[in-house]
Amino acid sequence: MKNKNRKGNSRLDLERYKMLVKSKRSQVAIFIIIAILLIVAIVIIYMFWKPPETRPDVSDPELYIKECVKDNAKEAISLVSMQGGYIDPELTLMYKGDNFTYLCYNQGFYKPCINQRPLLIEYEEEGITNYIKKNVSECFLSLKEGLEDAGYDVSMGELKLKTELQSKRAVVTAERKLTVTRGGAARSFNSFEVKIATPLYELSEIAMEIVNQEAQYCNFENLGFMIIYPSYDIRKNNVDGSLAYIVRDVETQQEFKFAVRGCVMPAGL
Repeated sequence: MKNKNRKGNSRLDLERYKMLVKSKRSQVAIFIIIAILLIVAIVIIYMFWKPPETRPDVSDPELYIKECVKDNAKEAISLVSMQGGYIDPELTLMYKGDNFTYLCYNQGFYKPCINQRPLLIEYEEEGITNYIKKNVSECFLSLKEGLEDAGYDVSMGELKLKTELQSKRAVVTAERKLTVTRGGAARSFNSFEVKIATPLYELSEIAMEIVNQEAQYCNFENLGFMIIYPSYDIRKNNVDGSLAYIVRDVETQQEFKFAVRGCVMPAGL
């Protein structure tokens, strides 16, 4: 009898164990399904949810315009630095996935290159100004709408933009008469000046020196230049007869890229 009872108890324990395992498996499966549904829901929300549109902070119109000018000017400076001083380059050399704008070029053989942009810095200043003008104008209009929604009367004059590259910085000035009035109290703004730290002026001067020497001597001794001016790293790479130059400011790591083609020897010589 005892053996029969033991066998019966063993079978009962086995059945209970099987049921417990099935129950745990079912719980795990449920948890997995719930986790999958949560992940899918998060993905759907992320794909289709749009953040609410933010209105400009009308409490400080000067700060709002300066931030707008600064953000757009930084973008323009980055483009100019990577494209040899140009916003929309035309004559370029493709090297490692980047377009290097020719600042000195001669399509033929033997002859030195011809300087394509003698007044490089002035050209860059004009390019930066033209690039940011539309967006800065839109910032003014957005600010005006925000102020009017808040109950202000707003009058604006003509917008004038100016960019000046200086040593270690760029100065961008937006001149526009802006008068904000509410309840008899008025505030007036005339000029919004922004200073951006950048070595673009120095990098452009070095690029012009390289171009001048390439145009005159068909060569630029970059290693000798770096010994005298260790603050800059200058690399040149031969690409099918052209030279791809990268001038880097060691401190900021900002680069200026451009290309040169001159004194090219025909293939086979």
